[in-house]
Amino acid sequence: KFNNSLDVALLGVWGGLFVIMLAYWLYNKLGITQKLWAKRIWFSQNDVLHIGLILWVLYIAAVVTIRVFDYPAAA
Repeated sequence: KFNNSLDVALLGVWGGLFVIMLAYWLYNKLGITQKLWAKRIWFSQNDVLHIGLILWVLYIAAVVTIRVFDYPAAA
């Protein structure tokens, strides 16, 4: 409505968090951890979550923080 790029960036934050949670759930639901561990690849759903959250925080640092501005203090 107001053509504010911060609002779009914040929608990206929510969307990113949703994608990470969905990836975690799918990885767990499909039992990929057990399949990988059977091949001696030590990568679990917890690793999916943590790598996703690291990327999510990098997105916040790179995209959201440059759009946040403080208003000048009122006199």
